[in-house]
Amino acid sequence: MKSGGQGDTLSTVPITDNCGSVVGQLRPITRDFLVSVPGCARLIARWRNENPTLSAQAFTATEQGTISWLENQILARSDRLLFLILLNDGTAVGHIGYSNFDYARRMCEVDAVLRGEKSAPPGTMTFALHALIRWGLDTLKLNIIRLRVFADNTHAIEFYKRNGFVVKAENLPAGEGSEKAYTLMQLDIPSWRQGVYQ
Repeated sequence: MKSGGQGDTLSTVPITDNCGSVVGQLRPITRDFLVSVPGCARLIARWRNENPTLSAQAFTATEQGTISWLENQILARSDRLLFLILLNDGTAVGHIGYSNFDYARRMCEVDAVLRGEKSAPPGTMTFALHALIRWGLDTLKLNIIRLRVFADNTHAIEFYKRNGFVVKAENLPAGEGSEKAYTLMQLDIPSWRQGVYQ
């Protein structure tokens, strides 16, 4: 998914709405992103600065810093994958991904969920999350899908509950030097497959 080498075919994941119509795609950040997605790092840096609560530590994102982050924290890691959320017209409106793969247990975490453009059509993030989950279950054959969300982000916690996740643990430390805490959530896969979560 991340190679992006000469001759490689770009693999994307379709995003569908509740009626099954394709409304966009998850486009992986590939190693050639500076050429294949020009301006991507500048766009992600803007999104991160407009959404400072995304990270445990406060910082100002720059284009060069975001390039380094994509190269070292996304592309260089074999257990992490980041997708741009694209509408059908190619407009990037956010990002979402997987990280911390445990290959033996077929487990990973939903990661870096961000609606970057507030003008994105209603439901876009829900549809993108469902596309990611569907791809994880059907293609990657995942058995466990988890995520961590800041404990004070009640809006996000409710969003994930509406989309099939249940709370597994609360008030987990966010990391050294941070006063924030995480809530750990896990997808109830049988309920999600039956669509009984909403």
